[in-house]
Amino acid sequence: MRRTLPRFGLTSSPISRLGLGLCLLAACDFGGIAQPDNLAQDGGCVDTARPLAGVEAQSSLGFSAAQLLARVEGEHVSPMVWAEALEEGDIRVEFNTTPGMAELRAVVRYLGGEVREVSSEPEESGFTLGGGAGGCPDYLEVDVEIELVSDDGALAETLPATLRSWDPRFGKVDLELPLDALEGSLAVRTVEPAHARVVDPSLQLGLSQLGLSGGIEGGVELESGDAVGFGVLPIASWPTAERPCAPNEAAAKIDGAFGEFTAAEVLARINAVEGAKLSWSQGLDVAVESAFEIAAEHQGDPVCFRAIPEDDGLDVGQLHTRAEFSASAADGSMDGNFEVEVYAEPAKDGSLGDVRIDIYAPYASTVELATFAELYGIEGIDLAGYDRAGLTFSGVFTADGAASGALTVLGVTDADCADNAPGEPCEGADIRELAMAEWSNQSSGY
Repeated sequence: MRRTLPRFGLTSSPISRLGLGLCLLAACDFGGIAQPDNLAQDGGCVDTARPLAGVEAQSSLGFSAAQLLARVEGEHVSPMVWAEALEEGDIRVEFNTTPGMAELRAVVRYLGGEVREVSSEPEESGFTLGGGAGGCPDYLEVDVEIELVSDDGALAETLPATLRSWDPRFGKVDLELPLDALEGSLAVRTVEPAHARVVDPSLQLGLSQLGLSGGIEGGVELESGDAVGFGVLPIASWPTAERPCAPNEAAAKIDGAFGEFTAAEVLARINAVEGAKLSWSQGLDVAVESAFEIAAEHQGDPVCFRAIPEDDGLDVGQLHTRAEFSASAADGSMDGNFEVEVYAEPAKDGSLGDVRIDIYAPYASTVELATFAELYGIEGIDLAGYDRAGLTFSGVFTADGAASGALTVLGVTDADCADNAPGEPCEGADIRELAMAEWSNQSSGY
C-alpha cells in the first residue's frame, strides 16, 4: 500500500493567533512561512504500508503494537483550555464554548483492527519539511477506536482512528472533526464577515503514560477575487494554552520520566552548581571576577519530551520546559529573577546528558527599561537614550558538575515611522550589544 501523507499539524508557536491575510492559492503564506505549491498535495513524504500479522508481531522499528498499546490503551484524563474568540480586523470567529479550563477524557480501545508497518521516504519532486530523510521517519500504525469527552459536553465523540507511533512510549492520533456530524455540542456561534468560511477543525492527540498533549485547530478562509486569505484558528489545547508541548512531544509533570530522567533531576543538577564566578568582558567597570550564585525553580509549566524523530539533530527523549531562574553576583553587578527555557539531552545510555538553559527569543523579547531593571537587576550600564533593553543568557551543565555560560545586555532604539508615507516600509528597531559577561565554575571556563 503506497500513499502520501502530510507532515504538519498543530501550531507549536507561542503566538496564540496567526495573522489572517489575503494570499494567492498558488503560494500562500501560512503564519509567515511561505509554502511551496505542492505542500498541500504531498507534504513531502511518501509512505508505503505493510500489514503485520497482529499486535504481537515485532516490527523492524524494534517494538510491537502490543508494546505500544500496553502504554497508551485505556483511559487518559487531562486539563484542557478552550480558546478565546478570534478577533482580527473585520474578522470575528467564535465557538459556543466557554473560554478557559475544562477537562478532557480520552479512551483508546483496540478492537482487533489492522496493524501496519509504514516505510516513509521523501518525495523526490516534493518538499520535505525537515529538509532530508530524517523528516520522514518510519513508523507503526494501529487501527483503534477513540472516545473523546469534555466535561462541558462540547465533545462527546467515539470515532475510528489510526494510532501512529515512532517510539513504543508514545502514540499520536490525527482526526478531522466535521462540525455538522459531531455528537457533542461544539459548534460555530459567530462568523464575520458573512462570506468568511470556517474550515472543519482538526484534532491532534499525543498519548503516553505521562499524559496527553495536543489540541484542536480550525481554519478561516476569506475569498477576494482570485486570492484566498487563510488564518489558523486555535480552538482548544491540552494540557495548557500558553506554549504547550509540540505535536511531536509527550507532555509530563516535573516528576514524570519519558526515559531515564525527570525534570526534577534536571533542575537538581542546575541547583547543585557551586563555586561559579562571573566575569564582565566589556560594558561594566567592575572587578575581574565575582562570585556568582544561580538557582532554578519549576513554576508548573508542562514538561515536554521529544517523542518523534526529526532531522534537526535533537534526539528522541530530549526534555524541554521552563523555569524561574535567579542569578546573583557578589559585587552587585547582577541580581535577577527571570524565566529561562530548559533543555536536557539523553546520553547514549538514556541517562541524563547535557543540560542547557537560555532566554527564549531574546532579541524579540526586549522590555521597557524599568522592567529590565526589575527582571535582571543589572547595575552600572548606561541605558540613557534607549527605548527598551533585553538580555541574552545561556548556560550548559554537564554530568561531571561543570557549568558555564554567557550573557549580553541589549539596548534597543525603536524606529520612528510616524512621518512615513502610506505604504512606506518601516526600518524596524536598532539593537546594540552594550555589555557582555561569561560565567563558569571551572578555573579555565572563560
